[in-house]
Amino acid sequence: MDVEAAAVHGMAASEVEGDRRDEDEEQETHDHGRLPPPDPEDERESGRQFHPGHDESESVDGKSRDGSVVVDHVGEGGRIGDLWERRHEEDRAQTDLHAHRQPSVPQPIPNPARHGFAPHPDRASVEISTDEAESLFRQGRLFLDARRTTVYADGHIAGARSFPVWESDIADRVKAFYEEGLDQNAPVVIYCSGGDCEDSHMLAEKLYMVGFNALFVYKDGFPGWQKRGFPITRGPKP
Repeated sequence: MDVEAAAVHGMAASEVEGDRRDEDEEQETHDHGRLPPPDPEDERESGRQFHPGHDESESVDGKSRDGSVVVDHVGEGGRIGDLWERRHEEDRAQTDLHAHRQPSVPQPIPNPARHGFAPHPDRASVEISTDEAESLFRQGRLFLDARRTTVYADGHIAGARSFPVWESDIADRVKAFYEEGLDQNAPVVIYCSGGDCEDSHMLAEKLYMVGFNALFVYKDGFPGWQKRGFPITRGPKP
């Protein structure tokens, strides 16, 4: 290589090296002007959460200039605490309301006859004994038999009407009974097979729902009546 070529090559290398130094100086200057990333410990103490790409120095009223939100966990926690306490207060108020709405358990009537078999609109029915049922029978009060029609036909209290609570037409029977326009405060005796039989109570519930307020369930049922030798009738009619 001649002297002139070497000189040209040296000048080119010096220019390249100078350009690299200039770039490094510019980068260093730029880095000195940039804010350092936040310390995680500082974040926890301040209650703020750092979002990458968001400049905290530009945040105003919880928002940055680009519209992103700076999350304040302390403020948010306070709001959640208030909502949680308010929810507990509402639950307690609702519980008190339900307790207030609970119906009181009606006290039993130990001797319905002593009270003249008065209406009891607070309950569907009142149970009565054989003697009390016989007393109402002598008064000419209405008796309803809640057993099936076949059982009714085999024998029933004289004058009792058939209201088989388990048969498909019971709703029609109850509706027709209501439409007769009977005095809904007059005593009505309902019976079934006594013992564990609940048919009479089920029929009382249905009649109570349409407005009858003086329903008396004869708890010993037809067996108790028959055992005492009181009047009975056989066949499909009262």
